[in-house]
Amino acid sequence: MAPELEIWHPGSIWNLNYMIERKLPKPPYISTLFFGWPGGTWSPPTLREYPYRRRLMPEGAVCMVSIMGPEQVKILTAAIRSEDHVRIGWICQPG
Repeated sequence: MAPELEIWHPGSIWNLNYMIERKLPKPPYISTLFFGWPGGTWSPPTLREYPYRRRLMPEGAVCMVSIMGPEQVKILTAAIRSEDHVRIGWICQPG
């Protein structure tokens, strides 16, 4: 069993690489890239941010993408086309 690593912004990737250098965790590196989630770990939910962050991921990373907001269809489509995985849920809208 492997841990799932949460990647909120490029600093999270720095932390992941730091752990990899110390042989923790072992590959595959199962990660979720989060975009647009509110709060102190917010990152831009854009078609520029997804490939930028994806290129920073270490070799052997298995990535899922999770996004909040109206941009989700575009970014999830880009993730699927890039052979990444997507994490989806239901968005409840009032009315």
